[in-house]
Amino acid sequence: MSIEPPDTDISHVYVTGSKTNIKLHDVRLEATGKSLDRPIVIIDDSSYGNVMNGILGHTHVQADLNRNPGIDLMSQKSVSLDPAPVNQFWNGAFKGWDSVNRILPGWNVGQTNTDITILDSSEALFPDHNVMSLDYKNWGGAFKLQSDKTLLTPGHDFATFGVYARSSVQGSITAVMRYTSGSIISSASHSGSGKWEFIGMSALYDKDSPYFYFSIVGDVDLTAPTLTFGQSPATPGASLMSSSGARMSGTLTTGVAPCTPPSSGYYWTCPKNEGNIFLMDMQGDPDKRIIRLNQPTADRFDRGTVITLMFTEAGTRVEHSGYIELKSGADFVSVPFSSITLMADTGGTWKEVSRNNYDASGTHTGSVAICFPPTSGYYWTCPKNEGNIFFLDMQGGTDQTIIRLNQPTADRFDYGTVITMMFTDAGTRVRHSGYIKLKNSADFVSVPFSSITLMADTGGTWKEVSRNNYDASGTHTGSVAICFPPTSGYYWTC
Repeated sequence: MSIEPPDTDISHVYVTGSKTNIKLHDVRLEATGKSLDRPIVIIDDSSYGNVMNGILGHTHVQADLNRNPGIDLMSQKSVSLDPAPVNQFWNGAFKGWDSVNRILPGWNVGQTNTDITILDSSEALFPDHNVMSLDYKNWGGAFKLQSDKTLLTPGHDFATFGVYARSSVQGSITAVMRYTSGSIISSASHSGSGKWEFIGMSALYDKDSPYFYFSIVGDVDLTAPTLTFGQSPATPGASLMSSSGARMSGTLTTGVAPCTPPSSGYYWTCPKNEGNIFLMDMQGDPDKRIIRLNQPTADRFDRGTVITLMFTEAGTRVEHSGYIELKSGADFVSVPFSSITLMADTGGTWKEVSRNNYDASGTHTGSVAICFPPTSGYYWTCPKNEGNIFFLDMQGGTDQTIIRLNQPTADRFDYGTVITMMFTDAGTRVRHSGYIKLKNSADFVSVPFSSITLMADTGGTWKEVSRNNYDASGTHTGSVAICFPPTSGYYWTC
């Protein structure tokens, strides 16, 4: 069909009315005499769901394309819109079912009027998508399977959603949503054929109170639920990822590649675009240094890329520098089967994320430092980054009180750091407070060669782990009691 008069009073195509829409396929629209600021197609906001495709010459389309996603006319003056094919149902693969606690990530399944099981992978309809079987108990009304988050994309007016269902019960499942008017509408239900049928619908949705769920009133198997915004055919089994953000319900597997040393020097280049985990091949000589990674511009990783360097041998040093910024300025030295994880920053530089170079063999000696009292007051500061064991030097005045530890922000220990304070003299008090929370709110008072162990919490506070201020001098008499055997068996009670 061609509609191509040079001009019209209003437009070549004009549609209005909430119950009016048209379908034009393979149409040619042209208006050689129409001013370029006047549309050739006008769809009033009261109309929706119009379908048009073909060739558009001159001027443009005036329409809310979110209410009319079926309009596919493009020109130098306007373009049509397609919805993003990203499944808004997180965990559309039904991964991670916890039958004990009745938890399925991404879904509300708290109602107890169904028994839920995950079927064997041989039942799968799509790769890596589980089949969930629901045994409806026929009480408590419909079981509502719905996302555990509010699904809303203000940029779209239509929503298309559904799920593959297999059931021998007619009407066992329908798709249900809140329409733009606020009323609840539903799809056609399962026929009860015992075969897989896609149960879904596409309609304008209520943006003020979006509501989508599957209403289940009979035994049914489900797989590959999908919801996309816009009006397009459903794409079950295609849980695509978006570069603007994504959540994984399955296993994320990254590439692994070898990284070999340079022919000379300390500037290493690991193969870009081959993985995020690199097996560091020392070629028989682990006594090497790494000062810079992927220095050539063409070999640099994008900012935010996280990589892990894996070492099988001891002795390789990754040096702290302006190119590789390591935590606390401490070089990384490999031990057998150790690793360091780095994040690419700007200009070919890197920042440390974490490291694992703990040597599990032999005896381990912690760093020891000295902690001095403040010049005045009760706020003590032990030297950060110098150890986890502190000998408290009272400088001859043992009658001291500690109310707070490392209060300045720059001196605070990271959350989870465990330190031990060692006392050689009696009389120093560590006071229970909001800054140092002690067991049973009981102050610690030192005795000769005693200690208290604390864990750094948030906001510069501490929590007691353990204490040893038992005074071993003199004679100590403990209470004595008698313990009798049980009447039978091996379980004793004293």
